[in-house]
Amino acid sequence: MPRLKLIGIVGLLSLVVAYSSIALSISISPWFSWMENALSDLGARQPSNVIFNLGLMLSAVLAFFFLIGLRRLHKGALGTVGVTLYALSTISLFMIGFFPETAGIIHYYVSVTFFVFVALTLIIFGAYNLIYPPRSVVLGTALLLLSAIAIVVWLFPWRGVAIPELIASLTISALVVIMSVRMLNAREQ
Repeated sequence: MPRLKLIGIVGLLSLVVAYSSIALSISISPWFSWMENALSDLGARQPSNVIFNLGLMLSAVLAFFFLIGLRRLHKGALGTVGVTLYALSTISLFMIGFFPETAGIIHYYVSVTFFVFVALTLIIFGAYNLIYPPRSVVLGTALLLLSAIAIVVWLFPWRGVAIPELIASLTISALVVIMSVRMLNAREQ
């Protein structure tokens, strides 16, 4: 199997690992409430803590390898900025699992950093697709719309933040799915 196709599979696998660990953590946590909790609460209480935190860290490691394919698809200065922001978001995701809520205030900082990098990554890749050939107005606009969703979702007065966390994470997941499909369909050079 060509390398780029394998990297596309790794990108999709990173999402499967992340969302499976979240779903499993929720399924064994009858106390969890979408309206009252943060997803990170799953990483602070037993028995879900190990599944949740290790799942996020493994997902981040896989997502980091996905960067190789992103870089091959995105050239130039703007491509470098987008890939760098995506790298920073994956590092932040890893740190969310490594520093769960029980680690103190550092968890808050790495969580906020993750969601900021998610929005910035989508903005840059949206702009990239509008500017660099082969231009795609549809994809560029869609990614910019996703970035707006990743930002606006935080402006509502949520009691718990699990819902905006999920919505924002789904926006970056959409980028991973789109780019993974491109990698799976790409011809190796």
